[in-house]
Amino acid sequence: MTCSADEITYLFGVMDEVLPGCNARQEDIVFAYAGIRPLPWSGDATTGAISRDHALRAFEENAARPYPVLTLVGGKWTTYRACAEQIAGEVLQRLGKLASRSTLHEAIGGSRGLPADQAGRAALLREICAACGATPEAAARLLRRYGSQASEVASAIAEDGQQPLAGNVHYQTGEIRWIIRQERVTKLSDIIMRRTLLPFEDGLSGDVIAEVAKIAADELGWDAVRRKAEIHQTTALLRDRYRVKRLAS
Repeated sequence: MTCSADEITYLFGVMDEVLPGCNARQEDIVFAYAGIRPLPWSGDATTGAISRDHALRAFEENAARPYPVLTLVGGKWTTYRACAEQIAGEVLQRLGKLASRSTLHEAIGGSRGLPADQAGRAALLREICAACGATPEAAARLLRRYGSQASEVASAIAEDGQQPLAGNVHYQTGEIRWIIRQERVTKLSDIIMRRTLLPFEDGLSGDVIAEVAKIAADELGWDAVRRKAEIHQTTALLRDRYRVKRLAS
C-alpha cells in the first residue's frame, strides 16, 4: 500500500479546515504511509458508517472439516489488548481450561518494571547515565524508546565504546547492535522501518542507511553483495512507498 497523491491532497484539505492558518505544505512531508483496515460486511453505503469494533466469529466443525475455525474481523490498535484477551478466553473455554488471571492490564515490553512515580524514573535515569556515561538528555531519550529495557541498551552502548552513528548522533552503534541481537532482525528494513524511529524522526540519509547496513552485515554475516542489495532494497522502499526524499549521501 502507498499513500496516493489524491489521499495526501485530501488530508491537507482536512487539515486546512481543522487547523486554519497552520501553513503546512506537502513539501514538508518526511514520511508517508497507508494501510488497509479490515471491516466486517454490513451493507452500509458509506465506509465511515461501518463499525470499527472487532468481531470474533466461530465456524463450527462439520463433515468436511472436523475442527472449528475462529476468525477475527475488524479491530484496531487501541483495542488490541482487549481483543487478545477475548480470543484467548474463547480458545481456553473450548479447551476446557480457565485463564489464571486477566492480561488486559498486564505490563508488557518496556513498560514491565518501569517505575510509575517521578522519583523512580529519576533513579532509573541516573542508572542509565552511570551505565554508559550518557548525558541526562541522552538517557531520557533511551528511556522513552526502551522503557525498562533502557539500562540494558545503555550497557550495550558502553560496551561498544559509546560511538554515535556518524550520520545521526541520536543513535549509537551499540544501540543498533543491541537491536539486531535482541529483536530478531533479518533484513536492513527491519532495523530502519520497524526497530527504530529513524524514518518518522526525519533522521535518515544515504550515509545513515549505509552505516546501519555495515553494522548489520558485521552482526549477521552478510557479504558485500548481500549488503549492497539490502541498501538498494531499503532505499527503494523508503523512496517509492513511503515518500522519503532526503536519502542522498
